[in-house]
Amino acid sequence: MITHGITTMYHSLSLFKDTEYAYKPIRETENVKQLIDIIDKTHHSKHLVRHRFHARLEIDNVEEIANLKTFIAEKKVHLLSFMDHTPGQGQYRNLEIYRATVKGYSNKSDEEIAQILERHQQKEKLTIDGIRELAQFAREHQITIASHDDDSLEKLELVQSFGAVISEFPITLEIALKAKENGMFTIAGAPNVLLGGSHSGNLSAPEAIRAGSIDILCSDYYPAALLHAVFEMNRKHGMDLVEMFKLVTLNPAKAIKLDHELGSIREGKTADLLIIEKIEPNFPVITAVFVDGRLIQKTNYR
Repeated sequence: MITHGITTMYHSLSLFKDTEYAYKPIRETENVKQLIDIIDKTHHSKHLVRHRFHARLEIDNVEEIANLKTFIAEKKVHLLSFMDHTPGQGQYRNLEIYRATVKGYSNKSDEEIAQILERHQQKEKLTIDGIRELAQFAREHQITIASHDDDSLEKLELVQSFGAVISEFPITLEIALKAKENGMFTIAGAPNVLLGGSHSGNLSAPEAIRAGSIDILCSDYYPAALLHAVFEMNRKHGMDLVEMFKLVTLNPAKAIKLDHELGSIREGKTADLLIIEKIEPNFPVITAVFVDGRLIQKTNYR
């Protein structure tokens, strides 16, 4: 991560129940617990970059609530988001995209996919009161709350009633604008910028940034995209470079209430600095990284 200029990393791990068509060992309960413990240990020992844990709770994973509360009480969680990937809403409000996604992970027939879809739409989920209680418990432990895949004005109102201050991946421009108007921090994925749009057919990050509706770019599934997305928005879309860098520095620090310490070059703040050069006209690279004022990494291109 340090070679991509990331000096404070929020490891995003899903507390995910279903493995019906996209099994990933990293999502096994015991593996997730081990990773959380490793992140916590690294956070409190010698390290190159700061390590934090972003718990992404899929709201059908009701069996995991007790464990999550334990992680929170042990101060191992630093950001909590609530996710619902039930087909027919959120990221998968277009069922054809959902069916194509399932097919991309497996060789299941249309009939099998229809059965998966039906099971997901009927599965038990954490109740609204349950989400509200868990969010309150997290806030009592000074943990920032985020929503995920907001797709309606009603959902925005609901998640804000839980205390959510971050809208992660709003589905449409209308929702992103409303979330920002309501005082939430809005997030889009940096890979979305490089691709020129969402791989799920949802909000286009370049369009949303140009409209002033996005506060933060996250690495999503490709950390290297952060740096290149910033320069891409400047080069291709004419956006101010300083404002674009705030999407990956000061604004995320504000969202997680660390801007008193991180996110900008100010007297009294932690000195995290990057030296960036262009080895080709449209190819920026990081040649030096300072964390806490110390040179941590240096690279020479030839």
